[in-house]
Amino acid sequence: MAAGTQTRHTDRQPGSVLRVFLVPQALTVVKPLVVLAMGIGLWQIAVDLGWVPRTTLASPINVAGFVQANAAMLLQHTGTTLMEVLLAFTIALTAGVVIAILVSEFKVLEESVLPLLVVSQVIPSIAIAPLLVLLLGFGMAPKVATAAIIAFFPVLINTVAGLRMLPRETRELGGVLNASRWQMLRMFSLPNALPYIFAGARVSITLSVIGAVVGEFVTAQSGLGFLVLQGSATLNPPLLFSALFFLAIMGIGLFTIVRIVEWAVLPWARQVSGRA
Repeated sequence: MAAGTQTRHTDRQPGSVLRVFLVPQALTVVKPLVVLAMGIGLWQIAVDLGWVPRTTLASPINVAGFVQANAAMLLQHTGTTLMEVLLAFTIALTAGVVIAILVSEFKVLEESVLPLLVVSQVIPSIAIAPLLVLLLGFGMAPKVATAAIIAFFPVLINTVAGLRMLPRETRELGGVLNASRWQMLRMFSLPNALPYIFAGARVSITLSVIGAVVGEFVTAQSGLGFLVLQGSATLNPPLLFSALFFLAIMGIGLFTIVRIVEWAVLPWARQVSGRA
């Protein structure tokens, strides 16, 4: 009797897995897509009925037609912006983690450097970009620097928080093992801070896209930010919305890649959160 009960329980396991894991994951994708489809439909109706002038708001059909007709040009400008974003994110992530480690390990830096970095964040990013153009010229460098400065702070703050959240029991274990300062950092503090680093990276990658566009607003002859300005200046809504569409796809795609890397690198965090 017990064996039969166990067999029936085992037979129900695939269905249970489907309900517990696959169905909720599917719903998290389907629900936003339904809302998005409804929004696009209302957008198309508003333009078709003349509620909004076509000179200020292109319909989704017009935008889709423009993308199809100018795909090569849009992809070329997307490649320029993507390169700036990836370079800026790499710089921001590396600098954020390194400075966070230094700030956490040396109290004099925490008291002298960290407050200045916090104060620097009150300066509007659009005001920094022209200064960087004067310092770095009119190439890719000022746009990458602008994006890196904007994307740097979330990594720094989250990494500092993660390094400080090392449990007391772990510190005591390190003391019992006579671990050096470097060993404590490498074997305990950094692994403990990885979820916080990835949390900062998720914010940083989206800010890198924003920063690259801000830099292209100030000085650029290519890139999606340049197309946004060009579409606005020439009253070309299909061009403007096509560039915004590619920016949105880029941001969502990069954010998703960071989440996938986090899922692969942090199996213990995956198990704790129930996403295994």
